[in-house]
Amino acid sequence: EPDRVELCFIVGICRTKQIRYLLGEIFELVGYGECFNSFPAIAAEVSAYARMYLYKLMKQAKFENVFYCD
Repeated sequence: EPDRVELCFIVGICRTKQIRYLLGEIFELVGYGECFNSFPAIAAEVSAYARMYLYKLMKQAKFENVFYCD
């Protein structure tokens, strides 16, 4: 069975519901909000530190010796 999202209309109420079929399981989509335990500032701090460390290494190796950086 292919993965898909179905839009269900609830009779008598002006409301819709989304049902997702994913890998043989059925899930009700209730929203796309952020999770309760997530804290994106940690990931941002780690990424920023890694970028600065990579830049420091690139300067140390001289930019003409840097082939590619992603």
